[in-house]
Amino acid sequence: MFKALVKTRMAALWASLTRTRRSSKNDGKARSGLAKVGMAVLFIYLAVVFLGMFGAMFGAICVPFYSMGIAWMYFAIAASIAMVLCFIGSVFTAQNQLYGAKDNELLLSMPVKPSAILASRMVMLLILNYFYEALVVLPAAGVWIINRLPVSVAGALCTLIAFLILPLMPLTLSCLLGWAIAAITARMRNKNIISIVFSLAFMGAYFYFYSNIQRYIEKLVALGSDIAPAFEKAVPPFYWLGMASAEGDIAKLILFILCCAVPFALLYMVLARSFIGIATEKRTAAKIKYKGGQMHVRRPIAGLVDKEIRRFAGNAMYMLNAGIGLLMMLLAVVFLAIKRDGLMAALLSDHRIMEGAGPFAAFIICMLCGMVLISAPSISIEGKSLWIMQTLPVKGCSILRAKALAHIIIAEPFVIVSSVAAAILLEQSFVMGIMITLLAAVYTIFTAYLGVVVNLRFPRFDWINEVTAIKSSMAVMLTMFIGMAAVAVPFVPYVIAFANMKLFIGPELYLLLCAVFFGAMAAIMDIYFKKSGGARFEFLS
Repeated sequence: MFKALVKTRMAALWASLTRTRRSSKNDGKARSGLAKVGMAVLFIYLAVVFLGMFGAMFGAICVPFYSMGIAWMYFAIAASIAMVLCFIGSVFTAQNQLYGAKDNELLLSMPVKPSAILASRMVMLLILNYFYEALVVLPAAGVWIINRLPVSVAGALCTLIAFLILPLMPLTLSCLLGWAIAAITARMRNKNIISIVFSLAFMGAYFYFYSNIQRYIEKLVALGSDIAPAFEKAVPPFYWLGMASAEGDIAKLILFILCCAVPFALLYMVLARSFIGIATEKRTAAKIKYKGGQMHVRRPIAGLVDKEIRRFAGNAMYMLNAGIGLLMMLLAVVFLAIKRDGLMAALLSDHRIMEGAGPFAAFIICMLCGMVLISAPSISIEGKSLWIMQTLPVKGCSILRAKALAHIIIAEPFVIVSSVAAAILLEQSFVMGIMITLLAAVYTIFTAYLGVVVNLRFPRFDWINEVTAIKSSMAVMLTMFIGMAAVAVPFVPYVIAFANMKLFIGPELYLLLCAVFFGAMAAIMDIYFKKSGGARFEFLS
């Protein structure tokens, strides 16, 4: 039974990425092939980025640490980074799988031991942790081997065992923090606050670390021998792992194994004994007493737009994944304000560079707008409730327009503020500032309509969790790639012409023409909603 449970968990995880689906009653062809290719490309890209980043970092400290006689610290740093990455990657998954899974009561009603249910879920979390760990350990080991540093049989064996045991440590911490999050949010009405705060904190820490990684590496190389004693005293488990890996110290390996395995075993025994109570406990937020008031009548499309905005604001994963471009716009403006003096000195050194600053700023803002994907999964996340929207006394084209309008209403304030701020910080003329803002605003309308059109063509309703439709659907990937390509089409020729001094029109007029082009494309898509898009929506299933 345990094997069956593990197999079911892994099958559900795989199905969330690769499951085929049918787009409508009139179209029975499965379109999973292209989606699988897209997901594979995305995962490979992310893996290459992380492997390259960690490989560069370990390449800078490997030989210096070995030369200083603190090779153990090289492996200890690799283990500490892997532990943090595993913990961050699994904490909310642990909370959902162990304490908030929707099939807990169904499984407990079957002749299955609670300990087997718990173990199957922990195995899945452990496999995820091994994946996160590999992103750190593989480049660390590769750098060590490429530099032809000595590798003993005992050291290689200890390293293998230590890193196989290491994920138990972040898994234990994830389970404990997941329980705390479940307890804190059980009676909260807005449960997304914790997820949003934690995710934004992680993103901020990641960008801060990545932007300062070179400085940290230089300090590690320069002060490695001075930092090593403090590192040994502060986090002895990682010191034990480092000594076991670098010198094949079996005694240190045993200490590290005990440090990881004993807390995990104790936690598992406690959770196994109390799993039934955890899984079946019903906690609800305090009820708010209803107070009657005057009812307001609104137009149907206003109600639909409000529904879409509330759905976006009520789902932390939707906000973080579909609205990441909005946050990056603000971060880009903050970065521009911090680096303004140096940037302006470079711009003022050449009048041609200053002339190209406005179009380049518009290009960057539009690229970030292409990462705002609020409308792209808006049809897919209707899921099994799609029939409710289809049976409303509202035309299909109005429903589609409402989804695009919700995207526009949410995104435009960020776009306008970022555009105006960029124009002011870069000391652009009033006309250029108007053109930058106009183009960014019109392009946002274009991407809002584009997301709905693509999702109408490639919907996905077979998801188990909304996150699948938001993160892993073909519509989201296609919208992002098409949107970014649409920005490149008019701007690449401009950059080439600008570099060769063959511009025939001014930058302000060029931005205006680009805005007219994207506005025309949005108008065509709106006509499509009215002509045939609405009818297609009504027949989706």
